[in-house]
Amino acid sequence: MWPLAVLTVIVVVLAASGFLPQWPGLVHLVALPPLDLFADLRIIDVQAPSWPMALLGLAAVLVLRVIVLAYSMGAVTRANLVRATWIYSVVSLPMLIAALSMSVASAMPNARSFWGGLGIVTTVAVLTTALPWHTSTRLRSAFSRSWGEGLRLEVLVGYFAALLGIGAVAHLYPAMTLWLVPVSALATALTLRALKRPPVRYPRLLLATVATAALLAAGAAMWPRWSDYSAQEPTPQEGSLMLMGGIVTSSGGGTMVESDPEQLGYTCEQTYYFSYPGPGEGQPQGNAVCPIITGAPYEPEHTQQPLEDQVDAFAAQTQDLPRPLVVAGHSHAIWVAWEALADSRAEVDALVLLGPLPDSPVGYPPPGENRAGRVLGDVLRLAAPLGERANFEFDPDAPAAHQLQGTPNSSREILQQELPAQTRVLSVMTAGDLPLLPGGWRMDVERNACPVREAHTLLPVSDEYAEEFIRFLENQPERKCSRWPETGAILALPFGAPPTR
Repeated sequence: MWPLAVLTVIVVVLAASGFLPQWPGLVHLVALPPLDLFADLRIIDVQAPSWPMALLGLAAVLVLRVIVLAYSMGAVTRANLVRATWIYSVVSLPMLIAALSMSVASAMPNARSFWGGLGIVTTVAVLTTALPWHTSTRLRSAFSRSWGEGLRLEVLVGYFAALLGIGAVAHLYPAMTLWLVPVSALATALTLRALKRPPVRYPRLLLATVATAALLAAGAAMWPRWSDYSAQEPTPQEGSLMLMGGIVTSSGGGTMVESDPEQLGYTCEQTYYFSYPGPGEGQPQGNAVCPIITGAPYEPEHTQQPLEDQVDAFAAQTQDLPRPLVVAGHSHAIWVAWEALADSRAEVDALVLLGPLPDSPVGYPPPGENRAGRVLGDVLRLAAPLGERANFEFDPDAPAAHQLQGTPNSSREILQQELPAQTRVLSVMTAGDLPLLPGGWRMDVERNACPVREAHTLLPVSDEYAEEFIRFLENQPERKCSRWPETGAILALPFGAPPTR
């Protein structure tokens, strides 16, 4: 076990000296493979200042991991080195994809990328963590034996649960992160000893039981939501309502325009739709519930123009609207409205934030510039054509992208600005977005609605949002929130990317 102890000391010293980031995922650096490599790759993705440094770092950690794993298997022999090498060769590609997914999720931010990456990590960890402790150097025979032993889940279920708990404590108490690295190493050492014992008598029954429990838990998390929201009839509202679509939307496109104003207490005559280019004589109605009689027509690229221009467009379009004015913004639009209000360039009576994402700890540099996040930035540029095929025309080098996604913590700085005292603010989060918020989901606003079990893109057309909107405007009591979404987020957060420095 002494190489594991040495590795633990190295991790603690490097983190204490500032060379490694102190984030909850630090405890995974002393975990069993493939979680150890997953932690390495997450750090390299967002910290490496250039591709040569990234490749050099990857080569160094692979050599270190192979040697430590060979020792863990008994000794540094040729057979153990070969087995350790093919183990890391097998898991390298899926762990790289998962690490990049986590980095993209934190930079965009995008919950689908996060949960997709976490799904890859979970699957590969369950299937491969027990492989190194089978003497065969052939992957097929080692996996066949591991499967016959129930993937050693009688040991690994407890180990994974311990890692989840250690990561959660590291998130809740950041000052303890360094002290929790040895605790994580101790859990790894105890698991190594347990894996060398004979498996349980009925491994297939254990495998079937765990698989059934996992499927039931996943089904409960992903099944269409249930709630006690009532179909409350809204009171007719005075004044006007402005609806703001998010990034890469277009005139008459996106789910924000599909929100029914009548569900919120407004008529079409009281409803206005924001245009990113600015004022105009009207836009194509597209999927919008009401005719769009103001604003200039716009395309997805207009949503990525400089933030200053978007703020000017917001100020110009809200200036003469009937009061009281309520503005409901989705995702990216929240930053635009908040910046305009904080800078006293616009005035509204109430601001409704749909899917606010105040944390952006991961960033990337402009093309060709060598600094932290270079690997992530180039990956985003390579993936941009894939996004276009999915009708998500995001340009990582657009002005707004560099201001908000490329610059770490820029969105948090915007939303920390003080708003006018007379502006009421409601925040409505989705439960799936919570793992993207290491700073927590409750914002410093008048009301934080309970996280909604709905996809981020579909939040504007959800009944829960309409209900919370009405309760907020009519000053009805807040609901008591369930602890389950926040608990799940705390357990998942350590698997995210570290902050860019």
